[in-house]
Amino acid sequence: MKNNIGNLIKQNRLLQNFSQETLCKDICVVSYLSKIENGLVSPNEEIIQLLFKQLNIDYLNKEEIGNDIKLFEQYFDNLIFFTDNSKIIESINIKGELYRNSSLCVWYELFLVYEKTEEISVDFDGAKKQLNQLDKYHHNFDQMQKFFFYLAKASISEDFDEQIESLNNALVCFDCSYISIIFIEKYMFVGKVQQALLYCAKLLNQGIKEGNFYAIYTSSLWEVSCYSQLQNIELMLKAHNKNVNLCRNHHMDTLWVSYYNCGATLLELKMYDKALDYIICLKKDESVLSDYEKYSIYHKLSIIYYKLNDTIQGDNHLIIARQYAALLDNNEINLKFCDMIAMLSNKSYLNNNDYHSLVEEIYIYTKKNHSYGFLQFIETFYIESLISKRRYKEALFLSNSKNV
Repeated sequence: MKNNIGNLIKQNRLLQNFSQETLCKDICVVSYLSKIENGLVSPNEEIIQLLFKQLNIDYLNKEEIGNDIKLFEQYFDNLIFFTDNSKIIESINIKGELYRNSSLCVWYELFLVYEKTEEISVDFDGAKKQLNQLDKYHHNFDQMQKFFFYLAKASISEDFDEQIESLNNALVCFDCSYISIIFIEKYMFVGKVQQALLYCAKLLNQGIKEGNFYAIYTSSLWEVSCYSQLQNIELMLKAHNKNVNLCRNHHMDTLWVSYYNCGATLLELKMYDKALDYIICLKKDESVLSDYEKYSIYHKLSIIYYKLNDTIQGDNHLIIARQYAALLDNNEINLKFCDMIAMLSNKSYLNNNDYHSLVEEIYIYTKKNHSYGFLQFIETFYIESLISKRRYKEALFLSNSKNV
């Protein structure tokens, strides 16, 4: 790990409007301070302590840090292997902000970035500010610090090209299964399925090499998603069966995406009886699923039952779908989707102008706010709507886009 103390001293000196001469008076010569600030020398603990004392800052010395570097190493290692970090986080938070003024300052700042991007409490604005703070240390990063820095940039950026550029920068520093998973996620979100498939193959080999079961399983899981979007039923079901074998005796939440993607794809292809077989399985262990996952199951089941002319079951499942939709953040658009589904119970729904207006509104919203996979599902209804209204060119364009 490179020495970041010099950068830390320089930043605090500039914040307090100290000149180099003022700061190093009676401690060391100006030329030596300059070398410290530029990372050209590693000063002893006594000089570091005196410089921080002059800046009126509490410095966490090597003795006080002890083996705390291992906490940060474990935290980031757990990220790569998707392992629970709750106990490590508790241990890091014991000293918390004190790490800002120590040789572990970069690791602590990176830790804060990743904590701000956790799914439970995402704070992208805070993470961006944290990354900007880290820029001042950038030229002193070691390879793993650069790796996690670029990964964080890829996670926070809203621009796809910037995301891929950051991921490629991270890849130069360290190639592992974790970064392959993120590549797959980014490519799948924008519908670049063939690129994602290449990383699925790479991820499987990395998982075997690393002894990382999660990577092996995830490669197969993403295969299902890829072939689902390509509507290659044979390879999709083959990958799904592999998932089932890998995850025997596991809770349904482990296989939820695999079953769901198979069912949704079969539904898109109007293979309603087969779609029902896959989606109905997801009701067996609802306790481990989120409200969004339950909403997704029940609205899919309501569509299937309506298409199978079982209005009673369609109505019953749609009532439950509405209950879960009301609990979600974007409940307005999800409830409108339920309204659209309700119209499917009438065989002449394509003669209903309100249905067409609702489908178009949901399609426009989904195109702006959802991943490619869900957009592809909504497009099925929108294309059907366009054809019924004799907007054949638009329907043909979208159909061709789905098959690219």
